[in-house]
Amino acid sequence: PNQYGKLPETPTVAARLDPENDLPAVAGGLHDLGRNGSYLVFRQLSQDVKRFWEYVNEQAQALGRGDRETRDWIAAKMVGRWRNGVPLVLSPDHDRLALEGKIDLNQFGYVGGDRPGGNDALGLKCPLGSHVRRANPRDSVFPRTSGLLTDSNKHRILRRGRSYGIPLAASLDPDEILAAEDTGEERGLHFICFNSDLGRQFEFVQHTWVNNPKFAGLAAELDPLVGDHGPRHRTSKGVFSIPANPVRKHSPASSASSPCEGGPTSSFQEFVLFASWPGWPLTAPRPADPESEPVVGYPKGASRVAAAEHAARTWDCRNGPAVGAS
Repeated sequence: PNQYGKLPETPTVAARLDPENDLPAVAGGLHDLGRNGSYLVFRQLSQDVKRFWEYVNEQAQALGRGDRETRDWIAAKMVGRWRNGVPLVLSPDHDRLALEGKIDLNQFGYVGGDRPGGNDALGLKCPLGSHVRRANPRDSVFPRTSGLLTDSNKHRILRRGRSYGIPLAASLDPDEILAAEDTGEERGLHFICFNSDLGRQFEFVQHTWVNNPKFAGLAAELDPLVGDHGPRHRTSKGVFSIPANPVRKHSPASSASSPCEGGPTSSFQEFVLFASWPGWPLTAPRPADPESEPVVGYPKGASRVAAAEHAARTWDCRNGPAVGAS
């Protein structure tokens, strides 16, 4: 059961597609294809690494400080972690290497005092709109309510990222990246996640947290790294706020920190697969077959998708969605 104490909606197939009765029968004369299964989302994010660091360097110079430390500070504010993985909420002012190996870098909170970090309701340590805080708000998604972490966990996903392509600089050092010649080599990130309910987990994170212009009380801002800052999202001002006392700082996000407008991620592809099932050999007809039997359940519109076929969606933010975006 999920955080609601319920089993998520499961894909089903017509009984005739399971002549050996390998799948359990459910209401309506259907068989349960998704029993004990999960959905896998695969997303390929193309990244312009050099342009990202050029943008960060430009913003550092705009602050009157074009030094390495200021560049790293701005990049960390956008991501929510330093380059070595130390979260800002634990080390907000500098890259504290001494933290590595001594604490769990994933066990922290933003608001509550019962976890490392905390006391950052205003985002003075880790900006409210930073990537890691949007993608997993932890205990800060609903401040001033009880069960903060429980509410956030209703939308958790199990995810991993893997880079692809030859690095612009083998050291991954920003100074060497800025000095390197970009030959146009394809590079970026493969995002992979498991979830049992696409609507309540992956798509919720994308729609309600990552691409929500009013997330955490912000105004017309999206995720600075993977938010859709292109012309389709008219509510985005293309800025990223760094809260400060007494005055916050604004940086133009769309020039280098979005999937659009020549940012580090210029386009991405996404595939949704039903990733796990109890060893059943699938015999469903292909989606192109007009006589294909509907697959009932999630994802919505799955009548166009036979049982184990993937639903593929491709975006190019400059031209709008090729098929459809959630």
